[in-house]
Amino acid sequence: MGHMISTFLRNAAGLGGLLAICACSGGSGSTPILPLTAISVVPSSLSLEVGESTPLTVVGTLSSGATVVLSSGLRFVAGNPAVAVVSASGVVTAVANGSASVTVSNVAPALSAAPVPITVAPGASRANTLALIVDEGPLGVVLANRIAVNMLYAAITLCSPGSTTACQVIDHVQVDTGSVGLQILSGALSGTATLAPETLGGAPLRRCVQYAGGYAWGSMMVADVRLGTRTVSGLPVHVIGDAAAGAAPASCSSGAGVEQTTSAQFAANGVLGVGNFLHDCGADCAAGPQTASYYACPASGCVSTAVPLAQQLTNPIGALTNDNNGAIVSLGPVVPTGSTNVGGTLYFGIDTQADNAVPAAATFLGVDPGTGTLTTVFGGRTLPNSVIDTGSPAYSFDDSSIAVCPSPDQAYYCPVTASGAATSLGLNALLQGTNGTTAAQSFTVANAQVLFGTGQILSAFSTLGGPNGGTFTGFAWGMPFFYGRSVYVLFEQQSAAGATGPAIGF
Repeated sequence: MGHMISTFLRNAAGLGGLLAICACSGGSGSTPILPLTAISVVPSSLSLEVGESTPLTVVGTLSSGATVVLSSGLRFVAGNPAVAVVSASGVVTAVANGSASVTVSNVAPALSAAPVPITVAPGASRANTLALIVDEGPLGVVLANRIAVNMLYAAITLCSPGSTTACQVIDHVQVDTGSVGLQILSGALSGTATLAPETLGGAPLRRCVQYAGGYAWGSMMVADVRLGTRTVSGLPVHVIGDAAAGAAPASCSSGAGVEQTTSAQFAANGVLGVGNFLHDCGADCAAGPQTASYYACPASGCVSTAVPLAQQLTNPIGALTNDNNGAIVSLGPVVPTGSTNVGGTLYFGIDTQADNAVPAAATFLGVDPGTGTLTTVFGGRTLPNSVIDTGSPAYSFDDSSIAVCPSPDQAYYCPVTASGAATSLGLNALLQGTNGTTAAQSFTVANAQVLFGTGQILSAFSTLGGPNGGTFTGFAWGMPFFYGRSVYVLFEQQSAAGATGPAIGF
């Protein structure tokens, strides 16, 4: 499916700013605001294993002595992001063994809590995992007064090739089962890690990626990448918006929409693609130039080019020395009205260790070895161009009988009753794999404006649906499909639990 930026963001108007705390009583007249006098954090210290995530709760003390939980107007800062990072909503993720801290402050009145010390241990049981989080998005999104919707994130560590010290942790990298390879925004790089440029025939190698809502252009480079405690050495990386790449050629940018170069546009600091394939365009790109793909860029200008597998964007889990036959996305449940955030785990390997064992009840659906698609039967229609993909924020399908939301939420459905009242729809479909296996699937589509209109900072929605738009004609089983379950992404040329990849299991 690709990255659909326009639907991954919603306005946060009316949600930001300070928490209004009222000493409210009956009758008419004003309701005075009681000032905050102090803030504190619960828990006051943390002991985590590598890959583990946990939220912090901030408690405010009022002038009356009463306490309240604060949910806005807060700033969280990680003291040692190489060990532990913290999201804008206060979710701490342990990245590496060591000691760290998080400081928390309230914007107005200006108050600070005692730093939260954090101890991180390796955790042998988590050696094949990476912590996942769905939250409101990276700092660029928050500062733009937006909220990311159903965006699945992880923190990764990028190192100079051959170095274990020249490294940088990059938070809020989108985890996408619908693409392959690591792409990082140039603006997210601090310069701590120096990446090695890739060349082809002596010319710099560039990459174009076209999404549903725009395109990305940048340089192909090589880095050592750490996922949790595992390191992939010499991984090809697409650095989006790299100044050295210059302007994108017309064959990349023409008609592709807006160029995406910032975290506010992208709703992430990069993309970690862990889809069914080992390389992003594989044998096709190795055999010859493909439209809007790889370019050799000598001084005379960029020319579309073939590129060998070793220099293409590569599935980082498939590049591991073991636990490399697939990936498992396992997420917690989301209440029907939406959740502030939800945590989970990305497991490396399928049926290779005790923690990634496949239950007997799991069903694996084969996907097309060229496109990664399967078939959905819905509403009397057979839709062969269908995907199960964390890179889509909703159940995306066309149904003219369901009302589309008015602007600015027209990317989503807003079902209503005959009298015009907002409602939710219980729907059913049948998934068909290329291996002949089928699975019935029920799902719910709620009114998106009701979901978004609660006045709360909610990022995770299990009942969000919308029309496809554009040229996509299948059914995208997006992020709502993944909540409260484990989904198995079995790679091409691999097998597990009696299934042969490429396949999707659940």
